[in-house]
Amino acid sequence: MAGVGSGGIEDPSRVGPALLTARPRDYVTFKGKLNPQELSWRERTVAKLGGAIEGDFRDEAAEREWADSIAAALTSTR
Repeated sequence: MAGVGSGGIEDPSRVGPALLTARPRDYVTFKGKLNPQELSWRERTVAKLGGAIEGDFRDEAAEREWADSIAAALTSTR
């Protein structure tokens, strides 16, 4: 895994070590936003080759519902 040396965690500020120790209860993926004007030429090229669609597909209600469920789960385990 990138950011994690073979000898263990070398730089705790990297995300790799956190991913190795996290034990998530659930995984959720939310749709996002793509505005090509905010991207570099290289990023636009990668997005186009990957079939990314321009637009704002975020669902703030779904994100809030998920965040609220996490908060409820954390407070109920105390």
